[in-house]
Amino acid sequence: MLPHPEHLAPVAGRPGVFSLLPVPLPRRLSLAEGLLELENAAAAKGSLRALWRGAPFRDNLTHVESRVEAATLGLAASARSDLLKLLIFETSDDRTAPERHGPGRDIRSAVNCAAAFDHGLAQVRLHGRAAFTLGLLAEMHRLLCDGLTVPCVPGEFRSRPAPQRGTSRVLAPAPDHLPEALADLEGFLRDPPPMPLALRLALVCGQIEAMMPFDYGSGLMAWLLLPLVALAEGHPPVFLASVLQRRRVQYDESLQELLRTGRWDGWISFFLPAIAVAATGASARIERVGDLRGEWNRKLAALRSDSTARRLADLAIGQPVLTVNAAQDMLGVSFQTANAAVAALVRLGIVAAYANMRRNRIFVVRETLSMLGTEVLEAEPPRMPPGPRHDGDGRHHLS
Repeated sequence: MLPHPEHLAPVAGRPGVFSLLPVPLPRRLSLAEGLLELENAAAAKGSLRALWRGAPFRDNLTHVESRVEAATLGLAASARSDLLKLLIFETSDDRTAPERHGPGRDIRSAVNCAAAFDHGLAQVRLHGRAAFTLGLLAEMHRLLCDGLTVPCVPGEFRSRPAPQRGTSRVLAPAPDHLPEALADLEGFLRDPPPMPLALRLALVCGQIEAMMPFDYGSGLMAWLLLPLVALAEGHPPVFLASVLQRRRVQYDESLQELLRTGRWDGWISFFLPAIAVAATGASARIERVGDLRGEWNRKLAALRSDSTARRLADLAIGQPVLTVNAAQDMLGVSFQTANAAVAALVRLGIVAAYANMRRNRIFVVRETLSMLGTEVLEAEPPRMPPGPRHDGDGRHHLS
């Protein structure tokens, strides 16, 4: 969606107001700038891919990193505190009311972001790039909106005019032009052109932001899709929300330049360094988890190689908050066997008690949570009142 003057259409009954006409995503790019950024992003992603391919725990790490992404996307506060609330909710026996988990803030949005990502991930693992259909986008959007008071019909594409960010005179493409633009996006995702993945991630994000395909949550959907695009092509997922959140001002400025000038260069020059930073951080986490597994294996050396505690230690990489019931489900064993495995990991200092409750005790892997930027306090998680309304297109979550 590039706002060249020749791609603006006057809006009937609104003098001086225009809507964008669809412009296909470029299948070839001649960059006047950004070549160094592309080289750095490719190098960082290459290093990450080598580490990721050799990591036996990569699926577990992908799971917990997706929860960091969900916490960043779904909550207005810092993910450093709200990630823990999300993980506690997901390991609880009662998942019907996320509003009760955590002090003073609704975690429903984070829960929804995690559910939307999980659905997309399941489809990508089944179908690869063929998973990227308009039906998948609609279902992810429905999950994103579940239980929220939002100004849209969950799972349906935008049906009314929407102003572009920062201006009331230029609207996103009219609803009757969206099918053409969405079909082009679908084709780009399912049959990508021969250009580096990092470039395509930048293009997909910018196109969705400009297109605004949903009445609510278009920005959230753009960021949720990017790691799935990488995974669909056999690359490690690059979770960008935390990096882009820290660069939010530059993100908005680069997007405005893209919308104003119709040139991809500035947007790509901004976006590629963010990919490089995210990939470098992901590589560091893989190395840290490898070191942790080595430390844990030394602690577990006295146990049988097929012991339940060893199996639970491997699973705990992706589940740094757990209960005995959750361990029972993950391991497929009796409650008594799961309880013994958790107790063994506590004795060895691999997991620690978090909330001192008689029932449904919560245990945490402090090293993993610390690596993810969450410090664990010795306190029982309190309950919370219902959360606020959610208005707009979802971008307020990212500010």
